[in-house]
Amino acid sequence: MNTGKHSYRFWPALLVAVLLLSGVPPVSAQSDGLIHGWFSIVWGDDRVGLYAPAPAYQLTDDNGLTTPLLIDDAVAAPVGGVLALDRHRIAVHGVRRGAAAANGGPATLQVDSISLEASVPGATAQGLQPLVSGSRPFISIMCKFADEPLVTPKNLAFFQGMYGSAYPGLDHYWQEASYNTVNIAGSDAVGWYTLPSTHDQYLKADRSFNLLKAATDCTGVADPDVNFANFFGINMMFNDVLDDFAWGGGQFMTLDGVSKVWPMTWEPPWGYKDITVIAHEMGHAFGLPHSSAAFGQTYDNRWDVMSDTWTDCSRSTDATYGCLGQGTISYHKDILGWIPAVQKYTAPVGTTATITLEQLDQPQTANYLMAQIPIAGSATHFYTVEVRRRVGYDVKLPISSSAPVVIIHDIDITRLNPANVIDRAGGTAANPALEQWTTGQTFVDAAHGITVKVLSATATGFQVTIHAPAPPPVSAVFKSVGAYDGWVRESAETSSRGGTFNTTAITLSLGDDALNRQYRGVLHFDTSSLPDTAVITRATLKIMKQGLVGTNPFTTHGPLLVDLALPYFGTGLALRAADFQVSAGSLAAARFTATPVGSWYSAALGAAARTFINRTGTTQFRLRFTLDDNNDHGADYLAFYSGNAPAADRPQLVIQYSLP
Repeated sequence: MNTGKHSYRFWPALLVAVLLLSGVPPVSAQSDGLIHGWFSIVWGDDRVGLYAPAPAYQLTDDNGLTTPLLIDDAVAAPVGGVLALDRHRIAVHGVRRGAAAANGGPATLQVDSISLEASVPGATAQGLQPLVSGSRPFISIMCKFADEPLVTPKNLAFFQGMYGSAYPGLDHYWQEASYNTVNIAGSDAVGWYTLPSTHDQYLKADRSFNLLKAATDCTGVADPDVNFANFFGINMMFNDVLDDFAWGGGQFMTLDGVSKVWPMTWEPPWGYKDITVIAHEMGHAFGLPHSSAAFGQTYDNRWDVMSDTWTDCSRSTDATYGCLGQGTISYHKDILGWIPAVQKYTAPVGTTATITLEQLDQPQTANYLMAQIPIAGSATHFYTVEVRRRVGYDVKLPISSSAPVVIIHDIDITRLNPANVIDRAGGTAANPALEQWTTGQTFVDAAHGITVKVLSATATGFQVTIHAPAPPPVSAVFKSVGAYDGWVRESAETSSRGGTFNTTAITLSLGDDALNRQYRGVLHFDTSSLPDTAVITRATLKIMKQGLVGTNPFTTHGPLLVDLALPYFGTGLALRAADFQVSAGSLAAARFTATPVGSWYSAALGAAARTFINRTGTTQFRLRFTLDDNNDHGADYLAFYSGNAPAADRPQLVIQYSLP
């Protein structure tokens, strides 16, 4: 019996209820126009793997109010995609859509901006999921709808036995899947309990299942008998269908003094009839998304329990617990922290290497369990290579013999389903026979120059050669900003100090005037969009000739030189007379060619000069001929288009860079 704990559980909900009944809306953390709280995702799955509904996104604020969210991919992209937010604390802004929920909950929020505020302890380097290790027991709660009190599809012993540490129990399954990194020993089951509402009262107006209400009520009726602080996650077993789906993911709740995003599943009778469904939904509870093939479907990857776990049930079935789940893919094992660092090979760009891969399930050696190959040098888009064999729970896999095969996935961690299994022939429908590579076969990504050649088989794996070329350099063209560039003229012939300046003309003058006063020009570029880690391999400054007055200074004034300043000359962005003579970060860092190409003059910056290009702000250039004047008391200058000219004619800074 669990005593002395109800104040932790019910006071926040009671306070919200009192405020709602009084007509005073509870104060949410929205004084800054944002809603702050914990974000979670719940995934839905149908009974035969044909259709998956959109995941439920929700945010629970500090008052315990849970707001349904609508999030477009473009809104989530700047923070790494929606998966990067799961079980993290975030702040959102948006517009309410539709009416408030029937139970007084907030209306759905269409999100227009998101920021990440905090992560759960132990998050992976990719920031997707918390590491899942050690003892992680679940409690199964068996709940009956108020109008179906006599329907009890399975007894208590069935649900307790489901967690068994021997095959095919779930503790045995997760220990094998995680290489004994995680176990669910200590898991238990309780019930049946009668819910306070009828089945239809848990359906929303659109006939979808009210996951939050069901979770609140099901944990509530079990609360006197369960100390939730002793458990990691919760599996709720209902005695009738919910909507059309089983559900798994996370729900923020405060239970027995523990406030967190609780790993949870919501199971109809068909969900616990076959233990493969429980394994799939518990995968969501651990934080795993779906995987798929590249054909826009959810359930077309037969290599993963997090995708098609129904098709091959004839290969692996238990008399008591029905269809069993196959294992999950190397990417999922990796983000949950189950693959040791020494058994993950990440291909360095610009290399070719031969490695030995071991079978992913029940490995027999210490060889690599996975290889990861960056695509175009990206940290978020890559291939994974793994070996699968019909052994252990992977006996369910669609392989025609006991021999191992190589499986390759395209991973984009910003996608809702990051992992897409690769088809060897590039077909238009999922075909597991074409998703397998064996000795002598080579995967080729011609667009990125990546190859994976399967050289030879070992007893439990393969030797493969991986070629990961360096990504091609990236080019970026920046155009000068007219508001901050222009020309400065010397105050007197020998003063070496600026006098008159102009920042509004469409041209800037370089040379001298009839009083032998030198013209200098300043160009301003916003280079902050360069990646902070960009390695600049080439930089060229280009200016376009507009006209000539007098003698061409290239023949009388010596080379046209370039000085650099980071982030600007003098004390501010704006052009000033003193910019004529103020010190530069790099003097005479480059010189322009004397011969134009199609009216464009170019100056290539050397390695030392390139270090003055600002990756986080602005970069300015000062242009001046080597000789201040030719002492002929005649105006001799070239006019070049400035940043105020039409876009096609403005000065350009062309930068080529690579990413480490």
